[in-house]
Amino acid sequence: MPTVRSRDASTGLRTASESYRTNPPRSPPNTVKVLLPVWGYRYVKQFLELGLPTLLAPGNVPALTKALPCEFEILTSSEDATFIGQHPAFLSLAGICKATIRHIDRLITAGNSATTLTLAYVDAIRASGRSMLDTCFIFLNSDYIVADGSLASVLARMQAGAGAILAGNFQVIAEDATPWLRGQTAREGAPMTFPPRALLRWAFGHLHPATLANIVNLPVSHNAHTNRLFWRVDRDTLIGRFYLMHVISLHPEVADFNIGASWDYSFVPEMCPSGNVSAMTDSDDYLVVEMQPRDHESEFLRPDPLRPKVLARTLCEWTTARHRQNVDYSIVYHADDPPAAISAAIATADAYVAQVSRWLRRRPQPHYGHPYWLGTIAAFREATAQRISAEEFGALVGMRIQRGVWIERLRTLLFGAPPRVRPWHPRWPDYRPITVGLADFFAAPDHRLLLISDARTAVSATLDDGGKRVTRLQASPFLQTAAERYKDLAGIFDACLVESDTHDPARVCALVERIVALMKDGGKILIFVHDEQPIDQAERFAAEVKLTLQRLLPSSTSVNEVRFAAASRLRLESRRMYARLAMAVHRRPWLGVPAAALLGVPLTLLTLIVNLLAGRGKWTSLRRGTASSLHVVVRTRASRALSGP
Repeated sequence: MPTVRSRDASTGLRTASESYRTNPPRSPPNTVKVLLPVWGYRYVKQFLELGLPTLLAPGNVPALTKALPCEFEILTSSEDATFIGQHPAFLSLAGICKATIRHIDRLITAGNSATTLTLAYVDAIRASGRSMLDTCFIFLNSDYIVADGSLASVLARMQAGAGAILAGNFQVIAEDATPWLRGQTAREGAPMTFPPRALLRWAFGHLHPATLANIVNLPVSHNAHTNRLFWRVDRDTLIGRFYLMHVISLHPEVADFNIGASWDYSFVPEMCPSGNVSAMTDSDDYLVVEMQPRDHESEFLRPDPLRPKVLARTLCEWTTARHRQNVDYSIVYHADDPPAAISAAIATADAYVAQVSRWLRRRPQPHYGHPYWLGTIAAFREATAQRISAEEFGALVGMRIQRGVWIERLRTLLFGAPPRVRPWHPRWPDYRPITVGLADFFAAPDHRLLLISDARTAVSATLDDGGKRVTRLQASPFLQTAAERYKDLAGIFDACLVESDTHDPARVCALVERIVALMKDGGKILIFVHDEQPIDQAERFAAEVKLTLQRLLPSSTSVNEVRFAAASRLRLESRRMYARLAMAVHRRPWLGVPAAALLGVPLTLLTLIVNLLAGRGKWTSLRRGTASSLHVVVRTRASRALSGP
């Protein structure tokens, strides 16, 4: 029988009846497993200090353990595992339930977190084998602040017969949330207990700009790529209507499933094909707020109200059939009893959503083979070519990928693998200085390389050999841990590659100052800043790095070279064309392969020309435009005295 949506006679709120579609009726789950992916020192530290303590509140993880056998599995990198396992909050968690750590190094790439999250969840689910059919999985993110009782409500709904449970969250400003949250606990690792209405009352005073921009009846600004809408009812009440809802919990109905889109696009239709779905629609039952930096999605904020026709145009690009059903639920966030005006507010939201629906004239996107997924998976496969085989990847997502195998092999043959790529590769100007700078390392089998970065990238994934000749350290722990911990590495490296996505000269210089002690005499340190920035800003950054290093380092250590790769409009356009062709080849080979054959030669020639021009960039040659990457080469005479905290 289909799920029936109705209005509660006393409040006027739209609810989902508990007449779930289960044929035949399924037994409730007999175990619960909480999955939480987190990696990178900054995010791990934030989760352990702020997010995890809220999960230790009585109505969250402790309530799960009282109801069913419970396991809490943290999905992280091997580099972060030691720090997590020794932290007081994790030890508190281990005292409540079975707490485990699963290494997901092969799945971690930089700038592609949604794909890593999806594959990490899938990896853990598949590892359960057939027992997944008897398990209630709860999916959490590391930036969640969870009100007390939220997880207990989710499990109760699941035990009542739901196959999947959806929830909608909103965002608060991390810079405001962090000091406030730290002031709520007396000791590290202790639970932080926030009743839903108290947490919500605080959150309403610190709404993120992206959340404010989604408030339809606050027509000051809007988000050009929104997936959620809000209406302010009064000071203590907010209504949410979500196209993209989080899959907070799932009781899989099938063990044989295929993943062809991000987890919040594909898990419900693939693992709960009956459509037996429930939604958490009252903040008294479930409340999670997400901490996001103040400038998160700032590039999408626009002045003026959001018009239904404009919103529909962007929704057509990505919404699946499930997304278009999600918006039927009215989620009520209230820091006090719902006001009498709630029914009128829901009617206003209904009318707006109906207008949007009338403009949704394109068919929904598929949940398997979603166009966004095809692009992110192509990037993931490139970044993990040395860590996860095509066959292993196919087994992970549950699909046959003979087509993908030969496409990936052909691409590697034609374009190479980062950083050693052909001159017609779209990123050749960015990778070429690394290849040149590491020429001695590639040529000498006895040379050692040190990789320093906070996240894995296509370059570090390819160079990493599991510790034989290459040692990889995360930048943040390296800076914040006592230098004596690295004394065994002093003076053993011939070269070092520092990958950074920050434009903070002080941080880069602090890294180099620490690295010097680990280098052999005459060692080479390559600094690779791979984030685009205006050339004049890149010049100021490089000049400050050079000046600071000259002041910090001994006279025998010198900055030998500063280079940039210019990103002209023509070069950026060639990169976009390559990306579109790659997506077409992966999504529709019968169309994409002929298109690539037809356009490949002229596009390759164009890219080769603009790459060669970009690769000539030096500071004296150009003062305008954009730099797609920045490279600084430091020659050092290693000091055996370790410095640092």
